Amino acid sequence: MNRIDDYIRIKLELFEGPLDLLLHLIRSQQIDISAISIARITDQYLETIELMKELDLDVAGDFLVMAATLILIKSRMLLPPSENTADNLEEEDPREELIRRLKQYELFKEASLKLEDMEQIRHRMYSRPSTPDEIQGGKDWIIDVSLVDLLTALKDIIIRRKDVIAHIVRPSPVSVREKMTRILELIRENGTLLFSEVFDDASSRQDVIATFLAILELVRTQLIRARQRCLMSDIRLVLCKPRQE
Repeated sequence: MNRIDDYIRIKLELFEGPLDLLLHLIRSQQIDISAISIARITDQYLETIELMKELDLDVAGDFLVMAATLILIKSRMLLPPSENTADNLEEEDPREELIRRLKQYELFKEASLKLEDMEQIRHRMYSRPSTPDEIQGGKDWIIDVSLVDLLTALKDIIIRRKDVIAHIVRPSPVSVREKMTRILELIRENGTLLFSEVFDDASSRQDVIATFLAILELVRTQLIRARQRCLMSDIRLVLCKPRQE
């Protein structure tokens, strides 16, 4: 069986938590938090957790706790309404506590984004000379993406290319470190690189997984940054340091 050599285990604690994943899934459907479909969100959340496990990401306990919470809420909502409700009062919505936490998290997230915007404005007013990479990368790509954004983009790539990346047997393993070297070479040659373009040469699911792990490790070690122009937009990879000629 094909395997991935030089395997790198990524710890999820370096990234956002389960509420960030839920909020991203809700925003991708362009619906209000109060109108979420627990059944649909639960299925999408569990699919993402399974993808994390397949990538051998070190899934933190709070992600699994949230999965259990969603399953519990989903099961409660499938139960028929109680006939013993006192004074004909409406029963408590099982989603209520989760919705409250999501709204609170959304407020904190929006506040942090505003602080980032203020920081960007300050840098533009009192900025150091731009490096060649910053010039070629473009100043519009200013939002650093989270693991949730990268996983969502990866899911889209797997869905779009499911016929191309069917499992094939190879005589040699796929090396994550070789992928890291290749990605750095491509970014240095082009200045920047769209996330989706990195997977153009992937001919198997193992190739896709190795490439994704290589991107995560390059981001973790601060060799590259993954950025967007705005939320939910294309992801672009840029170097953190000036290119070495």
